[in-house]
Amino acid sequence: MKKQNLPQQTHFIGVLTPEDITLTLEDCRRYMNEAYGCRSGHLTPIHVTLIPPFRLPEEYSTENLAKSIEQDVISTGLAFTAKINNFDAFGDRTLFAKVEKDNKWTTLRDAVYSAVSLEI
Repeated sequence: MKKQNLPQQTHFIGVLTPEDITLTLEDCRRYMNEAYGCRSGHLTPIHVTLIPPFRLPEEYSTENLAKSIEQDVISTGLAFTAKINNFDAFGDRTLFAKVEKDNKWTTLRDAVYSAVSLEI
C-alpha cells in the first residue's frame, strides 16, 4: 500500500465543555486507557470540535485566528446547547462522545469558519 503524503494538521477549533461534562468524560477517558490502552485524545482538553484539524499556513499565527474569532464571533454572543448520546470512533484510533447539537451549533460553526476562512 502506498503511503500518502498529506500535509501535517497543525490546528483545530473547538469549544471547551462545562466542568461537569469534562469531569465525566475524563473519567471515561481514564477508563478506556486503563481497560484498553487507549491513548487517543489525551493531549487535548475535552471539547466539541467546531472546525476539524487543518494546516495553518506559515504566514498566519494562532494569534491571527484567535483575534479573528474574538472580533467576529465572540462579540456576537453566539452559543449552543448539546447533549451527549453514546460514543463512537474515527477508524480504530480516536474515540469520541457523540454530541447531539442544536441548530445554533451550525450557526456558531459557520460564524467561526467565516471569521477564520481568510487565514485557513
